[in-house]
Amino acid sequence: MCSTRTNVMRLCKRTLLAVIFIVTCSGPAFSQCLTSQLNVSTGLDPSTNSPYAAGVQDQYWSITYNSIANQAFAPGAAPYQAYVVSPHPAWATYANTGWLCFRSSYNYVTNYPVPDSTYFNTYTRRFKNCLADSFTFNVQYHADNWLSNLVVDGVSYFYQPAPAVPSAAQFNTTNTIATFKVYLTPGTHTIDAIVFNYPVSGTNPTGLNLGATITGTTTSLIKDTCTSITTALSITPPTATICYGGKVSLTASGSLTYSWTPASNLSATNTDTTTANPLATTKYYVTGTGCAGNVTDSITITVKPPLSVNAGNDTSVCGSKSVQLKATVGNIAGSYTIQWSPAGALNYSTIINPIAQNIQTSTQFVVTVTDANFCTGTDTMQLNVIPAFTVTAGPDLAICEHDNLQLNVTVGSAISIYTVQWSPGIYLSDSGIANPMLQDMLETKHYVVTVIPDGGADCAMKDTLNVEVIPHFTVDISDTTVCDGTIFSMRGTEIPGFSYSWSPTEGLSNPNIFNPVVHTDKSTSYVVTGTNHGCIAKDTVVVTVLPNPPVTLGPDNTLITCAQQSVQLFATGAPHYSWSPDWSVSDTNRADPMISNLIRPTTLSVTGIGANGCKTTASVLVDVKKEPQVFVPNAFTPNNDGKNDKIRPLVHCDFIVHEFQIFNRWGQRVHHSWGETNGWDGTFLHGDAEVGTYYYQLTGYTETGETVMLKGDITLIR
Repeated sequence: MCSTRTNVMRLCKRTLLAVIFIVTCSGPAFSQCLTSQLNVSTGLDPSTNSPYAAGVQDQYWSITYNSIANQAFAPGAAPYQAYVVSPHPAWATYANTGWLCFRSSYNYVTNYPVPDSTYFNTYTRRFKNCLADSFTFNVQYHADNWLSNLVVDGVSYFYQPAPAVPSAAQFNTTNTIATFKVYLTPGTHTIDAIVFNYPVSGTNPTGLNLGATITGTTTSLIKDTCTSITTALSITPPTATICYGGKVSLTASGSLTYSWTPASNLSATNTDTTTANPLATTKYYVTGTGCAGNVTDSITITVKPPLSVNAGNDTSVCGSKSVQLKATVGNIAGSYTIQWSPAGALNYSTIINPIAQNIQTSTQFVVTVTDANFCTGTDTMQLNVIPAFTVTAGPDLAICEHDNLQLNVTVGSAISIYTVQWSPGIYLSDSGIANPMLQDMLETKHYVVTVIPDGGADCAMKDTLNVEVIPHFTVDISDTTVCDGTIFSMRGTEIPGFSYSWSPTEGLSNPNIFNPVVHTDKSTSYVVTGTNHGCIAKDTVVVTVLPNPPVTLGPDNTLITCAQQSVQLFATGAPHYSWSPDWSVSDTNRADPMISNLIRPTTLSVTGIGANGCKTTASVLVDVKKEPQVFVPNAFTPNNDGKNDKIRPLVHCDFIVHEFQIFNRWGQRVHHSWGETNGWDGTFLHGDAEVGTYYYQLTGYTETGETVMLKGDITLIR
């Protein structure tokens, strides 16, 4: 074991300084060298490992003075060497073996022109480090010293601002400045303690304590020379055999430091213990370093080849079906065991080809093979469970020729990642997406859409879609010109399976059929729309209605004539006429032919033909009387419209009117005439007679002299 030694140095007189190095280490590996390694404390002679005598120079310390005010100060040759002096009485309580002092007298200080000025001192101690490790420094100062900085190998570690000048009461006060750690490499190093001294009157001690504590079991401070030691380097275990993928802990002993090579697959390369996990047989070397030099040892780690096991290819299963796992094992000599996990999903977990049953979710199975040497090999296989899902391409469609339409396949929510394939791909914008566009279709197609879930090609689902293409079509109905009053049907070629609508609907028997019956009295433009599965075609049909000629035969619908007499007819309103029956008409194409040789009542018709070819037919009844007759109408309308404005006897076949009288309801005679006259015009006493019923009396004679008397009533209507 290493011991702990403490040495204290102090400056003589008023610049008293105390420096403490505390060195701690342990471990049997240092037994032959550690005693000398402790010869670093101030005041110890490295050659004898004993305290310097008073007045003896300590060759490992030097003190340099500099004035902060840059004033010249030359107490002697520079650098000023430190000497050990007897302990000051004020420090007797410390277990000090010597004090550090520089070769100068008190008078040099007190004779300075400004005795109370502050002086800047640098205290330097050299030491040698055998190993790379860390040092912890504990720094203290007394009241009339001010530690400005501590520098290790030129690197400053802290800075203290200048305190106020201490009073005499503070002289024996010890203050801790800092504790810090420094990492040093092997070699010679210097510690510079930069101190300001406050020279004040009195003999109170002053000082600076500077301690270095070595941490770790392999670190020491040694003097300039190191005693040789004998190193017996060894590795535990001396040999090792591991399974492929395994590891072994290696421990080296018998030296101070260690270096392992090669570095691959080692947990550490500069410690006594490391963990090796090589993947192939490897020889490792460790080099131990001590005070006497380097020693090397080696160990060969034999790595058994990896066990060959294959869990089989990743597999997908549709729904919760069972599937057999198929592992294979190779290059294993002797017996081995099989273990699958998770075991609960298998019928047997210790056989090479178990059956996975009722798997509800995707599962990774791990197969582990263990040989007689307890080496293991593992492999995994993924069993992807594809849940049942639905695919719907939608209802069958009809599309117009050359039109576009978007398709959209619906996939059940049980899966979210899948691919889509439409077949055939003709007329589709993209056959590999769920919603392609049908583009410029020319023919009817039967499509099949296949949805393939991710990782489950065997679980693909399909649906079909029929897309019927409606060929381009036209609606063609002829324009029509008709005479007023003509009833006709629209004419054209009807396409079966289409629906039709007409607009406007006026004059049409049914606006929702291809060929409605038309009965209109005015020219009209009709629009017919043909529709088939959303495909539309239109046509405009113009119906032109021509006017009929206004043919008339006079105001009377009946003409009376006597047997064997002729009567002339008069037709008006048309440029051309045609009479029937033609056997009694003098000229069937005249407007005013003579009718003769009628022996019985006959209806004669005339058809007037206009310039536009339209016809109007009018007729008149020619009543043939064989005996003289007289007739008085039962009503008249004396309103001066030219029709039935007068009431008078109508005579036929030589009847002679003798007297014609009309009376009102009070018996007043309102009209009296002899013979055939123009009749009564509906006036009485120079004014219009009242509307109402009147009574007439008529006396006349036939051609044979027979007297005829007629009575009756007539109605005056206005």
